[in-house]
Amino acid sequence: MLSAKPKSKRSRRMEMRKRAQFWDRNAERVRLLLIGGGAIALASLVAKMALG
Repeated sequence: MLSAKPKSKRSRRMEMRKRAQFWDRNAERVRLLLIGGGAIALASLVAKMALG
């Protein structure tokens, strides 16, 4: 959604702070999920190549 007026410095700082807090709490979980998803995709590709 686009807003007509630009955001204030205060609201931008608050958004940045919330984003940093999110990554502080969830960075390890997100990293592990991405690694796991990549491993599953790679294993699937290898199995597909080996079988056919």
